[in-house]
Amino acid sequence: MSSTGHPNCRRTHPHLHCLIADGGLDEAGSWRKPKRARFLPARVMAQQVRGKLLARLRQALLSGQLRLPGSDGMQHWQNLCNKLGRINWVVHCCKPYEHGHGVAKYLARYVSGGAFQNSQLLRVGKGNVWFGYRNHRTQQRETTYCTVNEFIRRLLLHLPAPGKPMLRYYGLYHGSCLPLLNRAREHLGQAVVIKPPALDWLTFISKFAELPRCSQCDSILQSAVALKKMVH
Repeated sequence: MSSTGHPNCRRTHPHLHCLIADGGLDEAGSWRKPKRARFLPARVMAQQVRGKLLARLRQALLSGQLRLPGSDGMQHWQNLCNKLGRINWVVHCCKPYEHGHGVAKYLARYVSGGAFQNSQLLRVGKGNVWFGYRNHRTQQRETTYCTVNEFIRRLLLHLPAPGKPMLRYYGLYHGSCLPLLNRAREHLGQAVVIKPPALDWLTFISKFAELPRCSQCDSILQSAVALKKMVH
């Protein structure tokens, strides 16, 4: 969650969390690492992001897919796009991590738990919500607050649009590229990826509650009727 210290601040902070391999397979199937310290040059990527995003915004405005509030006409928004295209955009490119385990663990926690954890919620009262967060500049735990409506607004910003997947896989991580992914892992001395067996509902339910058993033979009841009785 993008948090700010002022309760009335409504700054939007759109962002993506991406996991990108530091290298790739060449045409011969051998693993190749980038020559640069960073996989993508920051200046070139900033120009690409700026150009692609502004082009899509102009296209959406002209086609009527994007309608902005207010009485400003089309020329106003076209001028704004032109102005944004003349300034430098800031894109942060960090050096590769020594291992991807920590990055994958962070992304898994973010996806499964959402942008806000229950442990961050500190207090609710008088129309405000107090919560804790980590300041990425100071790396310290801090506390802030906002109105209930503002808190809900920030939380909903992290939900995917209806019908849109929350996760996308490209390149070696796409489901159809498992043989290529295993080849890359072999070059890096890693074990191949094996698809886990399908999880049946009995195994899943047994992690949270005791499964119902027959009163006559004490065997586990495996019918949907027994599950319904147990849930209700």
